[in-house]
Amino acid sequence: QMVKHLGSTMFCYSQMVQHRVHHLSVPKMYDVFLSFSGKDSRAKFMSHLYSSLQNPGVYAFRDDDEIQRGDKISISLLQAIGKSRISIVVLSTNYANSRWCMLELEKIMEIGRIQGLVVVPVFYEVDPSDVCHQEGQFGKAFEHLISKISVDEYRKSNWRRELLDIGGTAGFVLINSRNESADIKNIIEHVTRLLDRTELFVAEHPVGVESRAEAAIKQLNIQKSEAVLILGIWGMGGVGKTTIAKAIYNQIGNKLEGRSFILNIREFWEKDINLVSLQQQVLCDVYKTTTFRIRDTESGKNILKERLAHKRVLVVFDDVNKLDQVKALCGSREWFGPGSRIIITTRDIDLLRFCGVESVYTAEEMDESESLELFSRHAFKQPSPEEDYATHSADVIAYSGKLPLALEVLGSYLSNCEITEWQK
Repeated sequence: QMVKHLGSTMFCYSQMVQHRVHHLSVPKMYDVFLSFSGKDSRAKFMSHLYSSLQNPGVYAFRDDDEIQRGDKISISLLQAIGKSRISIVVLSTNYANSRWCMLELEKIMEIGRIQGLVVVPVFYEVDPSDVCHQEGQFGKAFEHLISKISVDEYRKSNWRRELLDIGGTAGFVLINSRNESADIKNIIEHVTRLLDRTELFVAEHPVGVESRAEAAIKQLNIQKSEAVLILGIWGMGGVGKTTIAKAIYNQIGNKLEGRSFILNIREFWEKDINLVSLQQQVLCDVYKTTTFRIRDTESGKNILKERLAHKRVLVVFDDVNKLDQVKALCGSREWFGPGSRIIITTRDIDLLRFCGVESVYTAEEMDESESLELFSRHAFKQPSPEEDYATHSADVIAYSGKLPLALEVLGSYLSNCEITEWQK
């Protein structure tokens, strides 16, 4: 088993299984469900962990009702597990000696397999190997549990399997830790990164978006270069620059330590909205907190540099049209940590040259087949036009200039119109 040290915390990589936080469309009530034994972890560690989760706005469920615990998990508790996005399971010696904890673990692992609940184990003064194989003090506690309670062989076998699974799941190992605050900070950062996998809405019908996003991602060289790279996405209005940038953001955002997407900067500028609010948004997105306060644009530049210089981030600045906007939001590559990727979408190719952008992806209009499909999906709710409308559809596509935005607007408008309206 390979272990990577994170300060006093060790992050176990014995089974690197990639989970998706948003696996199903089941409505989620809680960000995190906490499972633990109160006997040896509640007083200090659990209260600290719970309060630390609340600081960045993580909504956590903690079951405090130990007195009324019986042989079966209540319906309300089952619902809490099922309506959580992540479960942090704090595995301590007494966890294995608690029937309630084992019943809880059984349900957590089951819901993880069926509904995609992300399970993050914390090995609190126990070795992951002892959990896997029920050895050491953890194993003795587990054997004591199954000897003192009435439980059938099937359930015993099931519990052993769940312990094997969670013992081999990537998590945090806290043994003889000298800095519990740092340990908890690492756990919180990991959880907030998992919760940040919420995807941006790209398009109702993302025709041709994937291939364009893939081409732009190749220019980002995300896997190889440790330099800070700025990619410009250039093209006329309505050609799909923002849509492509959103698709890129969704695809690679969780590969970095933080990310932010600043939408419609030109519109903010025209409304005379202070750039300070956009500087604050970048920091709040990356750090998952609303505590940043910036006095003015100039001090904001220094704060951005101080806070982002050691983080590998993805930041998208959408619809930039003034050099002052770039200077206020990404003044230089030194503002960002090694391996960071900055994307600027703009209609102004000269602006990208002034910024010293290394790579430019040109967003071009759609081809004939893409245009026909996108228009048809909006106008007819199908990938091709109805036979009587084929000629009229071709005329509309020619009129649109094959621009995605124009095709969407025209298709949606004409979808409820009679053919006489099309002929106009």
